[in-house]
Amino acid sequence: MHAILALAARHLQEAPKTHESHPPYEYDVLEAYHLQKALSNFSQTFSHHAHANQDAMLATSFLLFFHVSSALNINPPQAQPCEDASFTFLRGIQSIVAAGSLIAHSGCYRTLVAAPVPSPVIVPQAEVCLEPGSAFIQLISNLPPESPHIKNREIYIERFESLTLHLSASTAHGLKAGALEELLFSFLRWQALCPPAFVGLVKAHDAIALVVLAHYYAAVGSVLSRVDNKWWWFRKKPRHMVKTIGKYIGPAWAAWLEWPRAAVQRYENIQR
Repeated sequence: MHAILALAARHLQEAPKTHESHPPYEYDVLEAYHLQKALSNFSQTFSHHAHANQDAMLATSFLLFFHVSSALNINPPQAQPCEDASFTFLRGIQSIVAAGSLIAHSGCYRTLVAAPVPSPVIVPQAEVCLEPGSAFIQLISNLPPESPHIKNREIYIERFESLTLHLSASTAHGLKAGALEELLFSFLRWQALCPPAFVGLVKAHDAIALVVLAHYYAAVGSVLSRVDNKWWWFRKKPRHMVKTIGKYIGPAWAAWLEWPRAAVQRYENIQR
């Protein structure tokens, strides 16, 4: 219940202000209160009673994931400028499902919790998008031998190749509303299934891992721009992540971020 109220308070802060409340509600205060309660209860339950409350834990995990995706830190601390807590909740959802939850396999989020497949099957007509993939491979192939990133090259390539068809599908034309929504679930699943080695690189603010994450969010934003009146909690995050990553890694990595920045610019122009 606290997770629902925290998310509702966040939603009311995002909603257009059509009239003044009487008395005015301090939704940010309510949000902070209910979020603290939700996280405290969630942590205790996850530690001691997760197996007995799998469906409730799954629902709470999603609510907290929705919240953390909508509550963006406009002025992130220097120590954690590109932090993405989505990994925590999405991987937690995976662990709950792996423990035997049945309800997750029959609802609208079945794509997220399905067994891994080589590529999304929802848009088989999509052709592989050559531009971001070929540019990325060329850049990573041209890393100097003394680069500290050389040792993680296989991790970067594996994650980017696993994302390639998602990038293609995000720009495919003529997709119906149902296909777009399932594509978004497939994107969430990609993040939920990221291996610990890659997640660790993101948490360490490794520049190339963040470049891969920027491609991911740019593609998510392209799909969200075509989904009307849904996923309100996710709409601001893609642009925010691409911008924050670009600012953090700096102009030396501009060539690596060319596709994500162009993709964000395209869907922003369409929305205007």
